[in-house]
Amino acid sequence: MLTGASRGLGAAMALEFARRGARLALLARDHTRLDEVAAQARNLGAETMVLTVDVRDTQALGNVVQRVVDQWGRLDVLANVAALTVECSVEDADRDTVRAILETNYLAPLALCQAALPQMRRQNFGRIINVSSILGKRATPFMGPYAASKAALNAITDALRVEISGSGIRVTLVCPGRLRGEGGSSSRLLTMSTEKAARRIVDCVERPRPELILTLAAKVLGWMSAVAPRSVDRIMWHMHGGTKLAPRRPRGGRETTGGLGDA
Repeated sequence: MLTGASRGLGAAMALEFARRGARLALLARDHTRLDEVAAQARNLGAETMVLTVDVRDTQALGNVVQRVVDQWGRLDVLANVAALTVECSVEDADRDTVRAILETNYLAPLALCQAALPQMRRQNFGRIINVSSILGKRATPFMGPYAASKAALNAITDALRVEISGSGIRVTLVCPGRLRGEGGSSSRLLTMSTEKAARRIVDCVERPRPELILTLAAKVLGWMSAVAPRSVDRIMWHMHGGTKLAPRRPRGGRETTGGLGDA
């Protein structure tokens, strides 16, 4: 089961799973784009189920988990990829928007984990992949509310991994840096293609690991934040021209499934 499957990293992961022979339950709000991804997956030979749902509807999430179990008799993999990204200062953050970010990026993965775990326990097998962001380890200017939601996702993922140790269920936290679409012009040293990221993440199903940080820049940011947080503050200050010069970003948001501040 894969959320955010209609575009970006989620779509790339769906196709990578399809290439490896998985049966797919694909979730997203955009039915048209979800059907397009499902068609591509079927062309790769994958048996595919399309589930149009808003992940903020936690009651619906429990129902879709049951539909998958009723259809296939088991649920082996849950990949929480869908995310809502909003760029705004902490000072200007609209509370309704912040609530929507938390519902999408934190409460939805929590609800899906809770819905999937009973079936995985019955199987004595399962893989849970929670796609967070390097911003969950270090927030950057104008991404504070988004980063807070990802920090919360990091926390429950770390806790869950230990709580179910020995159950046959393995949990992986994925923290991407900036991702680029196929053929994108962004620096290949600082970014990673969504296709490569998808391959690396799907590898974690076959070879589980506790945590996966994607892109060199993300690894450097995480390391520097741990050993030299003031230096990172200064770098961020200069990158944004100082607080007096930093532009006030408009309120608003966009639903995404990949990239720095997007995954």
